[in-house]
Amino acid sequence: CTMFSGRIEILVVSADLSKLSQAANSYVRVKIDKIKIGETALQVDTAFPNWNECFTTQMMSMEKLKLTIYNQKTTGKRDKIAFCHLSIPEMYEKYGTIMEIKLSQSKNSQYSLKLEILLFPNENKWAKVKKEIKTLKPHIHKKHIFFATFFNQPVYCAHCKNFIWGIVGKQGYSCQNCGMSVHKECHDQVLFNCLGVGAIQQNCGKND
Repeated sequence: CTMFSGRIEILVVSADLSKLSQAANSYVRVKIDKIKIGETALQVDTAFPNWNECFTTQMMSMEKLKLTIYNQKTTGKRDKIAFCHLSIPEMYEKYGTIMEIKLSQSKNSQYSLKLEILLFPNENKWAKVKKEIKTLKPHIHKKHIFFATFFNQPVYCAHCKNFIWGIVGKQGYSCQNCGMSVHKECHDQVLFNCLGVGAIQQNCGKND
């Protein structure tokens, strides 16, 4: 059975309970599968309760969103007015990540409940890795294999000798073989071939 993993936000908006014989003291209980997510506040003595309350949770393998409307009697007892079960994977497949739903208890729409639901699916681990690899575009010049790089400390360009500026994002390019760091606009102006892994460090050591 297909499941949904991620975050779900449920806004319980309002209900139409006008077909009841009298006004109710109503609230809505929200569950996902067997887990209680929460309950709305009690709307007293009304056939048109208006809650506008949001419930959020994040879980793995969610299947059913379960909503129950109760009438809290003055005696302390409660009656179940209406309930419904919604398939979260089916909602996601049918509506995407944003939906507004009006639920009816039966075909004659005796009672209705208005909801707004947001779904935030977990990104598949391997799909995320593939996406990250795809965004890594090598820039090859003079046998250097440059990749856009974020530098977390002051770095000077090996070509123009000027500081590589920037606080956020990937400020420059770095060769994955020799470690040379350059400005993005300088990478294709480098005059000498890449000497391989650790070449810059080794050369510097010889000059000391």
